[in-house]
Amino acid sequence: MKSLWSDESGTSMSILMIALAVFSFGIVYTALTYAFNVPIQAMNDFITDGLVSAQTIEYFEITLDLWKAVPLIFVFGLILWCYERSKGVELDENVYIEYMVLLIVGTVTSVFLVYGFGLCMDSVVSSLDSIPELANIPEDWDSTGTRNLCIALAYIAMLLPGLFSTILYTFHPILKQRENTFFEDEDDEEYAAAEQDIMMGQF
Repeated sequence: MKSLWSDESGTSMSILMIALAVFSFGIVYTALTYAFNVPIQAMNDFITDGLVSAQTIEYFEITLDLWKAVPLIFVFGLILWCYERSKGVELDENVYIEYMVLLIVGTVTSVFLVYGFGLCMDSVVSSLDSIPELANIPEDWDSTGTRNLCIALAYIAMLLPGLFSTILYTFHPILKQRENTFFEDEDDEEYAAAEQDIMMGQF
């Protein structure tokens, strides 16, 4: 296993790369955390005024919890990336930075999707409930349960960018290591080994 701190080959991890990743992530995460104060304060005002539903509050808190967990996900993904690099796996630094950006963008996207979708949906539902012809219906035609289920599924869909981005960032070193190996069989490996022996014999 190669040292993480050696720069003698393209498969080694440099101190500069680790410092750059930690520094850039820290700056962006801190700035975005302060930027979240605006929608959080607005959501608190809406809660005080009773303009948002319990579902919107619940899923908005889930996205904020996901954002709070992003630093831990970042550290775990960086450690895993360094470990795979130390094993000699070819993992480009630019690819890692791209996945790190994907982690941040995906999580932020989920936060604002839930925030915007929640406010719009609550406004629409509130407007519909204020119409007597639609609100005063027999119990046999009450679709509140179905409506809440559909809204919950929509919120889950809003969470997918954040969830997928965290999974891809964390495990992309392992996925890179395993790519192009799912369809290989023993015959292919034996053929490749034999071809390599022939080429070595020619020299």
